[in-house]
Amino acid sequence: MGPENRLPKRRLVLPADSSASPVVQKEKGSSSSGAAAYVAEEDTDALDCGVCFLPLKPPIFQCEVGHLLCSPCRDRLAAAGKCHVCGIATAGGYRRCHGMERLVESVRVSCPYAVHGCTARPAYYEQHGHRQTCAHAPCHCPAEGCDFVGSTAALWDHFSGVHGWPCTPQVLNDTKKGATSMLYRMFGHASVSLRDGFNFLLFDRHTNDDHGVVTCTNYLFLLNVVRQPNGRAISVFWIHPNAGASCGYGQGSSKKLKFELSYSWSAQVTADQLIANHSQKSEFVVVCTDLSDGLPSPDGCFQFLVLDSVIADRDRVSISITTRVVF
Repeated sequence: MGPENRLPKRRLVLPADSSASPVVQKEKGSSSSGAAAYVAEEDTDALDCGVCFLPLKPPIFQCEVGHLLCSPCRDRLAAAGKCHVCGIATAGGYRRCHGMERLVESVRVSCPYAVHGCTARPAYYEQHGHRQTCAHAPCHCPAEGCDFVGSTAALWDHFSGVHGWPCTPQVLNDTKKGATSMLYRMFGHASVSLRDGFNFLLFDRHTNDDHGVVTCTNYLFLLNVVRQPNGRAISVFWIHPNAGASCGYGQGSSKKLKFELSYSWSAQVTADQLIANHSQKSEFVVVCTDLSDGLPSPDGCFQFLVLDSVIADRDRVSISITTRVVF
């Protein structure tokens, strides 16, 4: 949208006395001065900076008349020596507006993912950051023609209940310290039988901090098995809300998660058997996606290839693979 099409924004002008507190509508039934304030969405532009139009957050500054701006814009406009709106000189510089700071601290907005179960009400100026990390942000079903969108918990039920895809839950208990924790990191594997097509694996990891507080974190993975002319290719995708902001591969970000796949077997050699045992293992960075653009291309991710020539007879229909998340 160009500047000529921008709708005029309302500006909330406070009295020059920086101690003045704007009047807001507080939550019904509350009389506390510290109660959170709620404003209609169409009024929230009054809480934006008059220069950059981004949400105001402390520290907030004002001119002698009361026109508001954020700290970065105050620094950029300091050399002008006058207010960006009224043109009145700011000889002593813009002054802190503590009244507006108290207001923006109290104004709360509903999370856009409330329909998916989020009950958080972040401060207006923190809504973007909350949205980028909200665990209730929706992910999409990878089935062609299926428009289901929901949290990872809802997806888990949808995968098995609607599509009948294989879903395997696995609890990883890392709540012990010392040697037990080390053994978990070395041997915390999960064996899963994979059919051709989509298979889902849910790791429920339990960890504790130095104070003994246990944290439960769910990791939902899609393991896609595709038949190839010479074997089976297995691709792994980490299904995560806000994948672009939370994960480190596939849709970009700072956090990376590694995954390990291994396949092995051994048997007594018979007259018609050429291989007595076989073992292969790979550790790789897993692709992170919310599936909003469909299943990522296999060309952009690691594929674990198990050749037909090394597959055990017991694995001709479904293949038993050992998995591990590398934390």
